[in-house]
Amino acid sequence: GFPQTDVIGSGRAIRYDAVDDYVDLGNIYDNLALPITISAWVYVGPSTQYILPIFATQDNAPLYNGFWFCLSQSSLFFEYGDGRGENSSAFRKGNTVPISNFENRWINFSAVVKAGNDIQLYMNGQDVGGSYSGDSDQPMASNFPADVAKVGSYYTNGAHHRFKGMIDEIRIWNRALTASELRQMM
Repeated sequence: GFPQTDVIGSGRAIRYDAVDDYVDLGNIYDNLALPITISAWVYVGPSTQYILPIFATQDNAPLYNGFWFCLSQSSLFFEYGDGRGENSSAFRKGNTVPISNFENRWINFSAVVKAGNDIQLYMNGQDVGGSYSGDSDQPMASNFPADVAKVGSYYTNGAHHRFKGMIDEIRIWNRALTASELRQMM
């Protein structure tokens, strides 16, 4: 074979086909607690997928647990589960904001999560508001040793969801970043 040189830096991202592509990070988020911040550069291709998962910290169990950061065909959302059940808003908490015109261009999406009723969503460094959903008043549950963190894939309520497009520079902090810090990190 031929030697390959991979120059790290701009111009590199992982492309997902919405069929079977995802990155399995293993079981690395069993001790996750709020506050947290997540940020990612995302390029969404035309897709028929209803949920376009960017990142999920706990994926496999039939429970809402850990957090998931996703797009749908018309919104950006961040939710977390309390580990008590699934397929009901009684077991999760989150924030969702309607967005449009996000296909075929690079956008930086972020979520700053201090508590269940304190979740800010950002698009290109600007707070885009949103509305809260879910009825859980429990803290996020993340201690599920059989679950794994995944980029570009999320299994929930008996359905697999896959990302279509490219994802780059996913970053997670164990604190709430300020808006100016988010813009600097972009």
